[in-house]
Amino acid sequence: MAILLLLPLLIYLIYGPLPALLRKYWTREKLRQETDKPQLVLTFDDGPDSRYTQEILAVLARYQVKAVFFLVGNKALKQHKIVTQILAEGHQLGFHSMQHKNGLLVGPFSQKKDFFHWQAIAQSYHWPISYYRPPWGLANISAMYYAHKFHYSVLYWSVIVGDWDKRHSGEELCNRLLSQVHNGAVICLHDSGEGTGGDTDAAANTVAALEKFIPMMQRVGYEFVLPKEVIR
Repeated sequence: MAILLLLPLLIYLIYGPLPALLRKYWTREKLRQETDKPQLVLTFDDGPDSRYTQEILAVLARYQVKAVFFLVGNKALKQHKIVTQILAEGHQLGFHSMQHKNGLLVGPFSQKKDFFHWQAIAQSYHWPISYYRPPWGLANISAMYYAHKFHYSVLYWSVIVGDWDKRHSGEELCNRLLSQVHNGAVICLHDSGEGTGGDTDAAANTVAALEKFIPMMQRVGYEFVLPKEVIR
């Protein structure tokens, strides 16, 4: 009887919390060792945003930096012209769920629907999707399966600075980035906060931080690259 009572809990642990805890073992990409310069990868979650995504794109263009934008499906539908701009400017796209729901609370059927809905949207707009990142980094087995099915590489991060909280100024965010940055770092920032658990207008501070952080890193020899250039 005790085993029967524990069985649902065991199934849930295997479905959600276990993959979330072991997430680093799901991604087998390794930093190339033969690079001449230290390298960084910039990624942005939770967009696109009608204002801040374009402001970030302007900063990236100014410093000739490419990045990966992890799109929330419902936002991408509303801001599809911005997605087209992201691609036109040489950046890559990733999927970040349709509604930014916690993967530990999304069942297998809902997770399947999420991916198939997104795949239909991406195909209709001819958006090439290279990566998947679960909201809050909390994936379940179904999400990992469908990411593999649709040939999305799962990409987490090694640097995150809490830029969804607008109490952190651009200067503070820049200092946090500087304190955590390392060769091969995958940096997770946010080009939108509204509707995904972050603060409205928090991305304004992200823009300010990037204006300082990117040229500082370039001056000391870092180059900003896409994951395909540093991951194997």
